[in-house]
Amino acid sequence: MTVSEYIEHPSLKRVSCVYFVSFMNDGDVGILVQRISSRSGVQVDIAQFLAYAQEMYGIEAEPKLIGAQHQWVLCHPDTGAWLALLLQQWDEATGEYRECMDVKCGTLTPLLAAKPYITSAVRMRSSQWVGVFFGDDASAYEVSRLLDMAMELEDRKTATFILDEKPHTPQYEDSALPFARLNAPNSGHVWGSRHQLQMPEKIRDMMQLYDFADTSPAAKAKNFVRQGRFMAAYEDRTSWDFDVSKRYTTYHDLNLRELRGYFSWRAALRRGSVSPVSRSLAYMYISELLCGIGANSPKDVLRQLGHFEKNYVTTWGGSAMLNFIRTCQKDYAILHGFGAEVAKKYLTDKQTYYDGVLSVLKNAASYADKDVFQALCAFEEERLWSTPVFKEDHQRGEYLFAQLWRRLLAQESEESESFFEKCFGRQETRVWHPLREAVYWEELEATDTDVVLHPLRSYHLRSGRWSAREYDPEEFHRDVIEQMVHGADRIWRKQLKVRGRLQERSYEAWVEPHAQAVLDEYVAQQRRAEEEARRESVKIDFTELDTIRHDAHVTQESLLTQEERDGAEPSESTVSTESIQSDRAQGARAEETEETQNTPDTYGLDDQTLHILDALLAGDDVRGQLEQMHAMASLVAEQINEAFFEEIGDMVVDSDGQTITLVEDYRDDVRERRGEKIGRND
Repeated sequence: MTVSEYIEHPSLKRVSCVYFVSFMNDGDVGILVQRISSRSGVQVDIAQFLAYAQEMYGIEAEPKLIGAQHQWVLCHPDTGAWLALLLQQWDEATGEYRECMDVKCGTLTPLLAAKPYITSAVRMRSSQWVGVFFGDDASAYEVSRLLDMAMELEDRKTATFILDEKPHTPQYEDSALPFARLNAPNSGHVWGSRHQLQMPEKIRDMMQLYDFADTSPAAKAKNFVRQGRFMAAYEDRTSWDFDVSKRYTTYHDLNLRELRGYFSWRAALRRGSVSPVSRSLAYMYISELLCGIGANSPKDVLRQLGHFEKNYVTTWGGSAMLNFIRTCQKDYAILHGFGAEVAKKYLTDKQTYYDGVLSVLKNAASYADKDVFQALCAFEEERLWSTPVFKEDHQRGEYLFAQLWRRLLAQESEESESFFEKCFGRQETRVWHPLREAVYWEELEATDTDVVLHPLRSYHLRSGRWSAREYDPEEFHRDVIEQMVHGADRIWRKQLKVRGRLQERSYEAWVEPHAQAVLDEYVAQQRRAEEEARRESVKIDFTELDTIRHDAHVTQESLLTQEERDGAEPSESTVSTESIQSDRAQGARAEETEETQNTPDTYGLDDQTLHILDALLAGDDVRGQLEQMHAMASLVAEQINEAFFEEIGDMVVDSDGQTITLVEDYRDDVRERRGEKIGRND
């Protein structure tokens, strides 16, 4: 009876075979096998298990009619020895038939006895057999493993294989292929028919190298390395247009079709023909290289990984595979002592970015406002770039947020952790498992070492144990930074009267006093800057002043009558060359010594000019005095402003060309400086 006849047999009408039939269309058997062999909770029935045996090992079930009940035997393809007996057992409790199987596990039987889904054999009487009921606690993966063990034990009886680990030259080995059906139109799979499944001897030998007795945590990786070295030079020529979806994939997880497809793809890749393959197989190829399979030295491992990254991963791998291979390269470089400079090149973009950002934020006092602001944008970019506090004035926004961060870093806290630690956790030393995401096993000599890739990222080996000192992005508390930004932004929008108002949140109250203090400091700085700018804008050009005074003197002389010229005595109101020189010297008095003739209360002004100033302080109109002095109002005003500019920093009097008026804002300042003189005059 064939499998198809088995499905249609009347005695099995109670068995649900819909799932089995849907996957038995030509080349789709591999999908079923993939599901059966995955580590999932999927259960399996007899029909599905027979399909697995046929696809994985090319074993056809042999029907046996015992009494009125049909049973099926799975025999070893080479020795003919029974491996498993599949049957239906009547269950009195449920009143239904239950599907079960006896499997020959030999010396592994005691190890399996503790499994909850293992029972004593139903039909077979030998102690080397165990039983399992389909649909109980056993998953599809666990049931399929029982057949794997039975095959392994029978293979060991007939052959012994010695793994030669000496360097060897890769050689191509021909494999018998069904070329007549390989490219047949619409064949749907590489075999043409499931009856043409052929297992190359090399692959069969590799399967027999798997050690089921090894139950150590590293067993999967050890078996992978053992089998991988054996298959390091193997090549095949079949199609690989199928998908494999398994985590930590090894050869043992693949069926015959997938194995041959992988070795065919790998052979083409080594020849320089790069094409896409199932992601799980690409990851397995990376693990191969990390274990030294197909490489001559650790340096060659890094070279081939770099070549694979450039020619395959960047095109078909995606960001996840790119981060994976770069992390593997970094870990491998550290493990094999290539040094920090080499290992640093393989840091992922994310690791490099966060190292730089955290360095700026941790030492914000040493960085410019713009650098600190951009570092904060790594965690609150959208809000920081969109707030009007920044958009309307970039320099203002950068200063406020950067200064707020510096202030929070500097504050003393009664708690054990600093503000930086509240945001990013501590830079603690953690156990580090290099290459933990890959299938990797290698025995290396352990010598204590330290590898510092960045002040915030280092790796240390002590007594054979690796540790890492770094910040873990999984422990970043972005909510603290979000509260800081939102709370401060709300305060500043309101105080600066910029558009948009934010809702107040009670849990952000902690940041408000700090935000207000930073804003007050900013406003004070702006006022000081404006005052300084105003002072800088009032610059007196003494060279130009000399010209004005000379022109005024000429004009004044031309207006005097002859009698006024003859009768006028030299007075201090006359603008003479001596007075011009005196004014120029007064303008440069910062360079003079204290031995000046000017008294503290005259400010270098002559008596008549002081009388005019005193009159202005008294509120009098000085137009008459100016006419009596034959002095120009604008010139006298310049003299007064020049005298008080250094102390007051602004013009204290104004002139319209006819008279002089005192600037009321500075009346008290001038009066204070002329107080003693006024007191004596009074």
